[in-house]
Amino acid sequence: MTTLNLQVSASTDDARQSGSTMDLTNTVIRINSAVRRGGFRFLSPTGIQGSTITAAVMQVFVDSTSNDDPDLVIYADPANAPGTFTSAANDITDRGTTTASVAIDATGVGFGFYSLPSLVSVVQEVADNGAFDESAIAMLLY
Repeated sequence: MTTLNLQVSASTDDARQSGSTMDLTNTVIRINSAVRRGGFRFLSPTGIQGSTITAAVMQVFVDSTSNDDPDLVIYADPANAPGTFTSAANDITDRGTTTASVAIDATGVGFGFYSLPSLVSVVQEVADNGAFDESAIAMLLY
């Protein structure tokens, strides 16, 4: 069984969208209102195409107990080779989304690293795309 441990590697591989405005340089991606979205792009998820995904975990760092009540939905960008995030208006919400999603509604997760619920269904949909080229996978937070 192959295990991948992927991290965001460049400032254009994580982004925050507030309204239609993109932010590629802020170190905090806070998704705490209906107009904020976030995106994380992970390079070289090799070996997932055509595989059965048995575990898919994403950890985020919660920077404050005043922002530790996640209420969001996570999708993947279904593009064959999702590009880096750009400063173009609505770059997150203008991307496609997988049919599969994972809803997260938690209260008081605390300060520090937080493991999101299993993303197997979302990653499996990407892995099942026969044209997916394994250059990157992008997770979109709504």
